[in-house]
Amino acid sequence: HSMRFERGIAANSLQVRKNEAAMEDSDIGVAIDRLGSTKLEDDDAETKETIKQQIQDLKLLQKLQLKRKTGTTVTFLPDITVFKGEKGKPDITF
Repeated sequence: HSMRFERGIAANSLQVRKNEAAMEDSDIGVAIDRLGSTKLEDDDAETKETIKQQIQDLKLLQKLQLKRKTGTTVTFLPDITVFKGEKGKPDITF
């Protein structure tokens, strides 16, 4: 959902879009493939571990980006004295 405001006045109506929250970076996949295809000597264990760790880190980054939401979120917290219901608790009835 999105709505644009200018100086506190709505500039357009509420727009509803499909979920576009996930980020996808194709460069991460390319970097994972590049690191995975690196040819190393059998006796270079330290470099192998470093590359393995880099691949794991990139996969974690990729996973986190797919869960990440983009955009700005605003939470409306009503004033209890203004939006008090009949029972004295917060209530907004339309």
